[in-house]
This record gives sequence, C-alpha cells and structure tokens, in this order.
Amino acid sequence: MLLDSGKPISSACGAAKIDAHCRCLPPNHNIHLFRKSITSLSCISSAEHAQICCFLLGIMIAMQGLFDFLYLVQYPCHSSETLQLLDDMLNLFHDNKDIFIKLGIQNNFNLPKLYTMCYYTFMIMMLDTTDNYNTEYTEQLHIDYAKDAYHTTNHKDEFLQMTCWLKQKEKILHYEKYINW
Repeated sequence: MLLDSGKPISSACGAAKIDAHCRCLPPNHNIHLFRKSITSLSCISSAEHAQICCFLLGIMIAMQGLFDFLYLVQYPCHSSETLQLLDDMLNLFHDNKDIFIKLGIQNNFNLPKLYTMCYYTFMIMMLDTTDNYNTEYTEQLHIDYAKDAYHTTNHKDEFLQMTCWLKQKEKILHYEKYINW
C-alpha cells in the first residue's frame, strides 16, 4: 500500500508540507478533499486510500516526467539513448497530465512552451544542444505586432485598425527595401 499510516510519503516530503498542499486543493466533484490532514489519519478506508493515491500519485508521476525531461534536455551532449529518454519522459508527462485538469489546477495544456517541447528531440538532432533556445523572439514579435498596433488604435473596433496599421507598416518596410536596393 502506498500510504501505510502516511509514513513513507511524509518522511520523504514532510507531513506539514503534504497537509498544506492537500488543504490548498480546489473543490472538486471527482475527488474527496482532506481539509484537515492526511498524514495524521490513523485508520484509512480503502475508498479514502484510493482517493489519496489518486491525487498524490498522479501528481508525482506527471511531475517526475516533466522534471526528468527538463533535466535531460540540459545535457551538453546527447546520444540516441538520451534523445529516446527525452521522448519517454515527455510521454510520461503527457500520459499523466490529466490529473491537473481533474483537480482543477489547470484547465488545459495549450501552452506554447509545452507545445514546443514536442520538437526538442528533432531540434537537438538538427541544431545540437539546447543551450541557446529561448522564446524571446516570439515575445518581441508579440510586442511589435500586437501591443504596438493596439496602442495606435482608439480602442474601438481594434482588429480592423490593427490590421490597417500592420499593412501600412509592411508597405513602408517594402518601400525602404526597394529604396535601399
């Protein structure tokens, strides 16, 4: 059993920390929430045990896959074995990430940085190590093409005004290239 009086888990993480995390879980219809404590329970029914295991084990497995992936991706040199491990760890996370949705921690996983992790193995094979990867260029494009364009509008029918502004900016850029040519 995973929780024989709560000692294996509480000795690894600390009873106060586990209880604090259990108290912070949002209300949920699928899982019984233990608002007082789970580490001080002296007698756990099989249904309570299953509920506790559901959220603790699910979170630990999903996070293990993500943390192992993040650790492996930082290697200065990769082999076919480490690339396969990267894929395996990312698949472990994706296979178990639904626990976060069930607990109400995350609504979806449509995150750009999480999406790009699927391409890390391919990019490492093509471009070598990941020491210079970042998302700053997309953030800068967002500033240039969304924020700056929005600030030029009068905040009424923004989409049409932003589109016109971007078209004008592109025409000016093309004209400058023509002049410099």
